[in-house]
Amino acid sequence: MSIPILLVYSFEGDAREIGETVLNNVSEVIHRLNIKWNIEIVKRSSKIFVVSSTFKPLDYKFKEDCCQLEWGLDPAVSNVKMEFKDSDLTIYIPDTPYYSSSLYIWRDKNYIVASPWWLPPSIAATLFHELLIDSIYVWSVVSWSYSISHRALHPSVYRVPTGSMVKMGPSESIITTIFKYDTIYKADLSKLVNLLLEGAKNFLYVLEEQGINEVWVGLSGGLDSRTTLSSLVKASENRDIKVKAYTDIMPWTDPREVEIARSIAEALDVEHRIIDNKNPDPYKAFNAISNPFKDNKMVIANGTGGDKTLDPLGRIKWSPSRDLNNMALKIIKTIDYSVDLPPIHRYTKGIYRALIENLVNGVSNSLELYRRYIIEFRLMNWLTSFTHPYISPFLYPRFFKEAFRIDPVEKNYFILYAKVLNKLDDRLLKIPYYNLGIRLSPEGQIQKIKCISKYIWTGFKKVLRGQRGSIVLTKLAWEYVERLYSELNKIYNPIGDQTYKILEEALKSAIESRPKSARALKVARNIIRVLKELTALNIANNLRRVS
Repeated sequence: MSIPILLVYSFEGDAREIGETVLNNVSEVIHRLNIKWNIEIVKRSSKIFVVSSTFKPLDYKFKEDCCQLEWGLDPAVSNVKMEFKDSDLTIYIPDTPYYSSSLYIWRDKNYIVASPWWLPPSIAATLFHELLIDSIYVWSVVSWSYSISHRALHPSVYRVPTGSMVKMGPSESIITTIFKYDTIYKADLSKLVNLLLEGAKNFLYVLEEQGINEVWVGLSGGLDSRTTLSSLVKASENRDIKVKAYTDIMPWTDPREVEIARSIAEALDVEHRIIDNKNPDPYKAFNAISNPFKDNKMVIANGTGGDKTLDPLGRIKWSPSRDLNNMALKIIKTIDYSVDLPPIHRYTKGIYRALIENLVNGVSNSLELYRRYIIEFRLMNWLTSFTHPYISPFLYPRFFKEAFRIDPVEKNYFILYAKVLNKLDDRLLKIPYYNLGIRLSPEGQIQKIKCISKYIWTGFKKVLRGQRGSIVLTKLAWEYVERLYSELNKIYNPIGDQTYKILEEALKSAIESRPKSARALKVARNIIRVLKELTALNIANNLRRVS
């Protein structure tokens, strides 16, 4: 079982030399972070150098034919394809929820270094260009949890999302997103439900082909996970595969959410495991960002992010069809991306303008602008990498291409979810939605009245206690952030880069003041993520200096 994690192709020079140097640097970073991994060099020549990492549970096949490489999960999906011709490289990343990782590429005049993991190409970049930091990447990840550009941490490393094609030549690199849009904006509820079930059935088929007899759904008190669970339960009828559920209790988890998750599992009659992670191991957090290729004990299905996708559509007054483009612009420009941390909020303003410029560029018709925003700058960051072959029904690309046609009458995403759940399993409508604390209704006007009333009441209570955000903050949550930062400093001393210093000061300020804001807690955790990436890259950069 293997997937290429490092691929070096040489136009001139020896691919083995740079490949082994990058591999040694990656191995040292992994060692410093106290992480284990298993690797195997599967190709070593002056032209091409390939390293694979072995992990479970799914078997990604890799094959080589002269200057063309392919890897993927047969027989369910089309493979990732890389083709070298003269001095050009063409890569196609399929549009599928089963292959759900981006591809990172660094290109020099003599070499191409590619990996589904950001670290190897970034290390290759530091070998030639020192430790440079892409500020757009840093501030968008800190503020919004995802990158708004096709770049990674190092500015010379390209990030190619799924559903894209990249062409790299001697003088330029072009990334094309392969999505076709039409001008129909009507939601077809039956088609949407059928798409969810189709995705669920295909996913279970892949697992059965690999001899896997169970799949676990990450279950919360929200809408996405119950929709995912009910889709898979319905798709598993009369099949030899069990659908089960688990709920993580993190330092910031509200006990009420756990009880709602328990009720959902009972309603669907599925096994439910509750995992206590109130005091998680910080090295597991380092592992998650530093080593995506590790053995897994269970296959996980996840539906996170669907409400965030549809939410803006329920917060804006719809315009006549002739003004849809302005409506899309208004949605983008009015979304709140405040960071709730005064030391760094001013750095996000330029990033926000860059986001809008990137989106507006090349968009020619109506809701294509908003769809592009969802697909290019949100969707790919919710999907995760190979180690967890996720199914995310509301993030399923065909959902956007075929079912993201929201009728103005059904624009409220709560109503859309209620209608979907009513068709999948109406018992789930009787269980409250955690974020609102109310039951959903497929009847539009009733749902609107309930939501507005709840928003007013919960907003008033938050004002009284000086809190923002829906997550219940706990003392333990901030203690965990502080512990992560402390452990990170034990691994490696802080680096002298100005961006690192700004992030570190903001984090220290947040840990000291511990604001009553879910958003501030999320930003603090995002800062930890970026500091981990910077630390890992700096370890490799210092190894280069020594050598």
